Amino acid sequence: MVGVGLSCALLALCVRERFAPQGLQPLQRIAWTPTVVLALIATLVMAAAIGACWSYIGPLAAESGLNPEQTGVAVAASLICQFLASLAVAIVGWRLSFRAALLGGAVLQAATVMWLLGAHQALEFSIALGIFGFLWQGGMPFAMDMIVAVDSSRATAPFVLPLNLTGLSVGPLAASYFVDHSVAGAFRVGIFGCFLAVLGYLLVFRGRPAIQVSPGQ
Repeated sequence: MVGVGLSCALLALCVRERFAPQGLQPLQRIAWTPTVVLALIATLVMAAAIGACWSYIGPLAAESGLNPEQTGVAVAASLICQFLASLAVAIVGWRLSFRAALLGGAVLQAATVMWLLGAHQALEFSIALGIFGFLWQGGMPFAMDMIVAVDSSRATAPFVLPLNLTGLSVGPLAASYFVDHSVAGAFRVGIFGCFLAVLGYLLVFRGRPAIQVSPGQ
């Protein structure tokens, strides 16, 4: 991670101050339509579902019979997959429909969490956690696309990152109420959150024309 950070710092020195003259655009007020609000809520709920699971990965690994070294390998595998997901989205994400990415990603994330609950071998747990991390970071840019697609002013787009951070904090808090002698309840909260986000996405996309936007734009 340190090496990646230092590499990015060096590459930042090569970035031009301005690639093209920027035209002045009049500021637009946020249109708080139900669709915009629902898109923001769905983004928050998906992040909360991920946070609910990620915060209890260590205890779940212990319950699944993994020792600390094996747990560390599994977490490292997830972090590597998160980096690879960000790289993949940067390279080919513009070819993908954000609708399919968000809906498919949420469903696959729920399935991956179910897999984690049943994984009792170190290799199986590491693979499942790696996929979990890949879907996590791979789906985030497409939430920005969704917000931009439903909000013509684009003024709500900067809310995506704060909503993700808030969700990652709220998720563990909500999950803590369902944890007793086992942490499986936290992961069930995550599964429920994934499907709740799917419902939100479907309501947002309902009746909207097909729109394809490059991630981050």
